[in-house]
Amino acid sequence: MPQNDREFVGRLIEKSNWHFAKTMPQNPHYYMLRKECPQDDDFVRFVEIIRQYGYRYQYGGYWYIKLDVDEWFYWTMGAPLEETILINRKERPPKKTAPAPAVLRLNRRAKAQ
Repeated sequence: MPQNDREFVGRLIEKSNWHFAKTMPQNPHYYMLRKECPQDDDFVRFVEIIRQYGYRYQYGGYWYIKLDVDEWFYWTMGAPLEETILINRKERPPKKTAPAPAVLRLNRRAKAQ
């Protein structure tokens, strides 16, 4: 993934309002809403990045595209872009012996104390 996309994803993740999905206690995760994103173009770009650089993953009998970013993974429900209204995120499970595919590590500089 190009560096400018990495930086964009990091900024959008940090400034987004993530809601806990209370209706899914069996699958605890968070989501951000398209209508709450300050710029719709930013939401669209994040969805496109997930779909371009993510990988296929099956959950509950359905296939999704998810993107690993640091300790989280991100996915949409797979609707066409114009119908996509949210982006989900969930903490990645602890590492197993095999590494997860294509984990995106953001280069965050330590803040000066």
